[in-house]
Amino acid sequence: MSLTDERVAYLLQVWTSRQSTAAEEQELFNWLANNTDSSLVKGHIQQLTEQYTGADMVSAVDWESLYERILHSRQQNATAPRLHAYSINRQWIRYAAAVLVVLGLGSALVLSLDTKKKQSIATASRKGESSNDINAPASNRATITLANGQKVFLDSVVNGELAKQGNIKLVKLDNGQISYQPVTGEVIKEMQFNTLLNPRGSKVIFMTLSDGSRVWLDAGSSVTYPVSFVGKERRVTITGEAYFEVVHDASMPFIVSKGDVQVEVLGTHFNFNAHDDETTIRTTLLEGSVRVKFHDKQVVIEPGQQAQLENSVAASSQRQLKVAGNIDIEQVMAWKNGSFVFNRTPLSYVLMQLSRWYDVEIVYEQGVPDIKLGGEMKRDLSLSQVLKGLGQLGVNFRIEGKKLFITKDVNSTTDPSHH
Repeated sequence: MSLTDERVAYLLQVWTSRQSTAAEEQELFNWLANNTDSSLVKGHIQQLTEQYTGADMVSAVDWESLYERILHSRQQNATAPRLHAYSINRQWIRYAAAVLVVLGLGSALVLSLDTKKKQSIATASRKGESSNDINAPASNRATITLANGQKVFLDSVVNGELAKQGNIKLVKLDNGQISYQPVTGEVIKEMQFNTLLNPRGSKVIFMTLSDGSRVWLDAGSSVTYPVSFVGKERRVTITGEAYFEVVHDASMPFIVSKGDVQVEVLGTHFNFNAHDDETTIRTTLLEGSVRVKFHDKQVVIEPGQQAQLENSVAASSQRQLKVAGNIDIEQVMAWKNGSFVFNRTPLSYVLMQLSRWYDVEIVYEQGVPDIKLGGEMKRDLSLSQVLKGLGQLGVNFRIEGKKLFITKDVNSTTDPSHH
């Protein structure tokens, strides 16, 4: 496979910055596969990056390590995550991100410390690993509470019709999805509400509402909704996090609410994160247009933007509602797509996500380590696999029952250049 120098330089740039498409990644791997002389390839990579990024960046790069890790990543199976490192100097990362770590057993993390000193990445470590492990959720344990108070346990019912409420039937499909479908019968004229609860430690659940709108619900979340939408609006309430694909109906706006916050749409795709333990309630728009309201405050956001509201007990007049742009949609939607994606994410926030997915309580024995993580991993890993990389950064862990204990090694250094 023959590529121009400019093309190879481009492929290296987008791959190391985790911006490459699947086709571009495969193009880079195919190029490596057809250039078997590693010494020439490594020299070529160094020469290209010096030529296209500037000589001042070259000295910071371990070229042999970079080549070997790209090669190692190519040899992983299709589910192995792609990773990148973060540094204070984003230009250095953008053009010469030199370190990529793939941990054992298919798990992967790139770890970076919150420091302005030279960055280093920890390799896999079994330090602090416990023989007591917790597997990723293997099934969905969601329940639906019907309007009459009856509970339907979705993991124990067979596929097919689960209940009939007026002219709407509740169906469990072959793929485990839930669907509300119109049938013959008495038309529902008054609001009848159902609640879908997806507990901690449960796989993501997918549901189609009676109007055709679709909802994905993460672990530790719930949504309450009408069996059939009656009146001038379609209103649902949620706790936790959900992704919506709303069917357009100009005569009946779709409204998602959590407490005093409400998101108004006509037809659009958006993610709503309102977990009680989050510091911010976030509405992220992927397609269409939405209006986010909080008392007398309101903002309209466009695709790629996020409305943010402080999630606190402060008076409404003191809580700020603002709009942020250039949102990392991949990171926002990672939960729905079966992954964890971190982008300079504090360890405490990472562990908060893990606690919901694995249904564990996080216990900090010596305070919260000041560490930030970058990278991605699949959600099908066991908890100890996810946490392996923390040992080299001086963070030990042990799993006891449903508790995850995090301990900072007092004998370790926080200077990554020492690792």
